[in-house]
Amino acid sequence: MPRLDPDVLEEHPLYIVGNALAEKLQSLAPGVPNVHMVGWVPSVLPYLHRARVTVVPLLHGAGTKRKVIQALMAGTPTVASSIGVEGLGIQDGEHVLFADDPTAFATHVTNLVRDEDLWQRLAQAGRTRMLESHSRQTGGERFQHALSSVLARRPKKLRLADLVTADQGQTLDDGYISLVRRIARIVRAELPADARAVVISKGDDALLELGTVQARHFPCTNDGQYAGYYPADSAAAVAHLEAQRSAGAQFLILPRTSFWWLEYYSGFRAHLEQHYPLIVSRQHTCLIFGLQPLIQNGPTQSPAPGLEVPT
Repeated sequence: MPRLDPDVLEEHPLYIVGNALAEKLQSLAPGVPNVHMVGWVPSVLPYLHRARVTVVPLLHGAGTKRKVIQALMAGTPTVASSIGVEGLGIQDGEHVLFADDPTAFATHVTNLVRDEDLWQRLAQAGRTRMLESHSRQTGGERFQHALSSVLARRPKKLRLADLVTADQGQTLDDGYISLVRRIARIVRAELPADARAVVISKGDDALLELGTVQARHFPCTNDGQYAGYYPADSAAAVAHLEAQRSAGAQFLILPRTSFWWLEYYSGFRAHLEQHYPLIVSRQHTCLIFGLQPLIQNGPTQSPAPGLEVPT
């Protein structure tokens, strides 16, 4: 501030805008002409649009400085320290002006205020550069590319072995391992030895180790591998269930970790209640539905009225 021409400050007062304006900094303002301590505002955009120059004299920091991005996208030329422009891929004298020395910093501010050609060139170049790298369109395209890249990969399977630490050999979740074992015991005791089942599994192959009972993931690909995602809605869940039943599945197993399906996919739950008997109900372990359709008014087993969602 002392290195700026008083005439510059008279024409272009300094506004300090932003959250958490320190008391130490505020104590410097009284008696200094043409300095306004603003502090927190709902949006800095009105100040950026009115300002002739944005100054970002950061002495330390990490990550991308969004304040610089926002200023340049508003078309406000910026003078910043080298810390202030880290990671932005912008050039000194082309998009902004850099300075770490107080005298050079003040000189850049004065030049931008007084040199109309320099001001216009940096205002346009800085905004153009930020729109190339940080516009809504660019951000959307990058996000779509990231999603496409992830979806193109084969789904990773959750293995029970992943729950064991390599260095200590201690389980991270004994409760889950115990649950998997209890489900296996119940299935072996309650289902025919040659039964075919689908298990809401989230890709854990350990849940398919059910002795002689043949099990597939639910949802799954055509070859029985975990699909890698949940159904979009109840209609998709019902459609997938019926496809698996047509392919030979005789039972649907819901481990306790999947009970939330009955609340989230309410239409799927209603479909089960209406069409298939609940043949095993262990509220602390699993639910098992038989996938042979109910015969109305016949001797076949009926589901418990109003299937209660275990909590």
